[in-house]
Amino acid sequence: MGKLASVMMVAALLVAGCDDLPKDPDQTLTRVRRDGQFQVAIISAVDAGQAVSIIRRVEQTVGARANLRQGHGEELLHELEQGRIDLVVGEFAENSPWSRKTTFSAPLGGQEPAKDQRAMRAVLRNGENAWIMAVEKAVRGQ
Repeated sequence: MGKLASVMMVAALLVAGCDDLPKDPDQTLTRVRRDGQFQVAIISAVDAGQAVSIIRRVEQTVGARANLRQGHGEELLHELEQGRIDLVVGEFAENSPWSRKTTFSAPLGGQEPAKDQRAMRAVLRNGENAWIMAVEKAVRGQ
């Protein structure tokens, strides 16, 4: 087999392996679209207007309604980790300890503040990449 044929075969195998990327191990985005709803919690101490702005954008992007509730940060983030909530909206600094356990969206408005300054963000479970990409698209207004 020639060098060109070998390169083309490797490229074809790589492309074939990417059919269902990005992956969503728990099928969050699929479930949200199928059921037409998702679970969102807003951290009580934040500007509800800004939080709802993010949520409405996500609703439009994924074609589903948000079931909203409010609560306290630590409690809600633990529920997010356990998969009982699909999305948490609140103010978080990029260097928050939760940034290692969850995925933070870009800040609302797009301007990234200093790592220790809080900004309004959507927070999602790690690994649910299709869901993360859909929410990120909504937050960025794309």
